[in-house]
Amino acid sequence: MTFVQASLFQWVNPKAWTMALPAVSAYTLPADPMVSLLGTQLRRFLNDPVKLRVFNLTMALILAVTLYPIVFAPH
Repeated sequence: MTFVQASLFQWVNPKAWTMALPAVSAYTLPADPMVSLLGTQLRRFLNDPVKLRVFNLTMALILAVTLYPIVFAPH
């Protein structure tokens, strides 16, 4: 994987998103309306057990897909 490919791959890397979201929230003002709106909408969306289950399964699948290049890389 080249440097550019690895950089672009970070956009689909769930671990990168998991680390980026708390970092952004740590440096965003609490009164920012976009942050409040996003948090409220996400809470409403994930409050439904079916949607939460689908979200968790999707994140697990994305994580498993990110392992594909590592596991099946030519040696």
